[in-house]
Amino acid sequence: MRRVLAAAVLMAFMPTGHAQDQAKADFSHNAEFRARYLLSQNPGASKKDATTVSGIDQRFKLGTMFRANEKFGAGLTLMHNATWGHDVNTETVGDTNTGATTENFLSVNQAFATWMVSEEFNLKFGRQNFQIGDGSVMAVNDWEKTPYAFEGVSGTYDLDFGRFTVVGFKYKELATT
Repeated sequence: MRRVLAAAVLMAFMPTGHAQDQAKADFSHNAEFRARYLLSQNPGASKKDATTVSGIDQRFKLGTMFRANEKFGAGLTLMHNATWGHDVNTETVGDTNTGATTENFLSVNQAFATWMVSEEFNLKFGRQNFQIGDGSVMAVNDWEKTPYAFEGVSGTYDLDFGRFTVVGFKYKELATT
């Protein structure tokens, strides 16, 4: 609930920032709608109970990027997931993403700010997607209902001969008993 409230406050102040300085401020928006049919025949590989599980999943992403000037920007991505015709007492074909649910929900997938400290050094902090190389260690995993997003800071130092990135993310919530 706090994330939705924070997103609403951020969206409320964005038009004001845009109206103050038309020459420098810039908004960009993007959206994505995806509906896919999922079918799993005999997911438990059981000879006795060969069930077929199916469902239609829907995902709607709405993203906005606000750039105040060359040095500062902010981004926000809202996501709505739903399973069409889902009965809460039946099994559905879902993903293995631990943050996902099969019921309808709206979430803030990304909420970040960027700051160009110098011509070579850029900081990005907040909730953001991040991928290392081919994604085998840390990835966005856009195939799932909810792409992975991490809370933390990333700093990129970009030179002519290479790019160096240092990241610090909260990768997993460790529960205590």
